Amino acid sequence: MSKEELKTKGVIKVKLLGVLKGLAKVESIDLNVDAEGKRLDEILLELTQIFGEEFKNRIFQGGKISPDVLVNYKGKVFSIRNNEGVIIEEGSTITIFSFVHGG
Repeated sequence: MSKEELKTKGVIKVKLLGVLKGLAKVESIDLNVDAEGKRLDEILLELTQIFGEEFKNRIFQGGKISPDVLVNYKGKVFSIRNNEGVIIEEGSTITIFSFVHGG
């Protein structure tokens, strides 16, 4: 890897909580990103490729991101659904979790 390539690569730390942590069997993971960062939907797709079908089925419902999958980014907690295009900056830490509710 050249010095130029090293300058343009970075990491995003993804922390997982609750059921997502249980399905992934890890508390956090570092994802490689370009200097421009990475979109939330790209991060979710990468996580589903790493952690498999059961994880994917918890994140997605009917081909869409489940409305109860939330992210904490820069001190704000919000649903990932309808915010898929948010760019997570290189060097950031995000926490992804699923809001569990009963009926």
